[in-house]
Amino acid sequence: MESIDESPSGMLLHGIMASIAELYSRNLATEVLKGMTTKAKSGGTVSKAPVGYINMRKIDEQGREYRTVELDKERAPFIRQAFELYATGDWTVNDLADHLALHGFTTRGTPSLPSKPMDKRALSTVLNNPYYTGQIRFQGAYLPGKHEALVDRETWQRVQDVLASHLNGERTRDHPHFLKSTVFCGACGERLLIQYSRSGSGVRYPYYSCAGRHGRRNDCKQRSVLIEEVERQIEALYHAISFAPAFRKQLEKWLHVEIQKTADEFASERQKLSREKDKLERKQRKLLEAHYADAIPLSLFKEEQNTIADSIAAIDRQLDLHDTKFSEVKERLSKALIIMEGCGEAYQVAPEHIKRAYNQALFDKIYVVVGDGTCEIIPQFAEPYGLIFGQERKEEPEQETDPAPVIFQWTSLLLRFRNGETVTHIQVGNGFSKNQVVDVEELESPTLRTSSECSTN
Repeated sequence: MESIDESPSGMLLHGIMASIAELYSRNLATEVLKGMTTKAKSGGTVSKAPVGYINMRKIDEQGREYRTVELDKERAPFIRQAFELYATGDWTVNDLADHLALHGFTTRGTPSLPSKPMDKRALSTVLNNPYYTGQIRFQGAYLPGKHEALVDRETWQRVQDVLASHLNGERTRDHPHFLKSTVFCGACGERLLIQYSRSGSGVRYPYYSCAGRHGRRNDCKQRSVLIEEVERQIEALYHAISFAPAFRKQLEKWLHVEIQKTADEFASERQKLSREKDKLERKQRKLLEAHYADAIPLSLFKEEQNTIADSIAAIDRQLDLHDTKFSEVKERLSKALIIMEGCGEAYQVAPEHIKRAYNQALFDKIYVVVGDGTCEIIPQFAEPYGLIFGQERKEEPEQETDPAPVIFQWTSLLLRFRNGETVTHIQVGNGFSKNQVVDVEELESPTLRTSSECSTN
């Protein structure tokens, strides 16, 4: 808009003004980036918060305006549910998006775009965003944020593992069954697939077949077995591990005493963990300063940052154990023991979705071993059931920051209870919930085997 002619002096003036404008633009960009860097280093969110959070403007006591991020009370529970469900590996992104949308999960509306039901694309963005773990991604680095995390690091990692396993696409199971993801081949360890065989009279018989043999991935020779027979043997297993009301009450009383002893010992250990966390956080801050000073390359920074973050997360989990309200732990324990009281009869009459929940809670895997005219099941109990049933642990944690530190001695809890021994340092964080803790009276061997007829094909 300036009156600049095409004379030499006019062209000179044009060049000077253009240079000044460019200087202003570059300086503004530098100052904006500096402000964003400072905000990110202090844990602030430098962009619009994702779905599940809300950007808020507030006024402090001095009348100054500041911006913060708070949970969206309407959508945050759906975010937690999405991660928990997808981490099980039983859902596709598309099916999970439809399920959440059916229950009212919608995107956040804007002045130009209205709110709409959650779809596959939006949910995929959610599942891949580390912001929900309490981290901020800025300039290729992950920084600890001030906002409240919606997902713990373990669940986040399980979700990423499931997403990675679905890189070649997801598909819905053609033959759903409540034992899928629970039963495995006892010969090679592969999953068991459902196949149907038709008799000469036209009757279809469902069988479990080894996925390794079916896909020719190995030289497994295990035969197929009728699904009905596997179901019958698992029902017999539940009857074998069920226990009487009187025994449950005695075990519950004993465990409550041991939990209280553990609570009394937690105070000093908590101080040690807090000091270790402070040390790691100081190291993390120094690492950030070195990164922003270009003293270390980005690849090394990410590697060290992830290592420190994993260590802090492990300490936080242990601190959570120490902060647990032991009265609540005892209450959950009581409910868990009640669930296992008469579990044989309960499992036998339960609908399929309840049976699936039972199996996923009690067992890591159930191996099916097929021989000449026989079929045996070998349960691999999930913890803490392995402790209760005397199942030996296969491997020890590789380091002290193991995400599930082992505090129990790996011997039968029931045996120690019956012998009147004292159990110290009881793990209360992961074990005492209605989905995980069970107990038994007059147990058979944890490798319970029941012989029966099986397919000869």
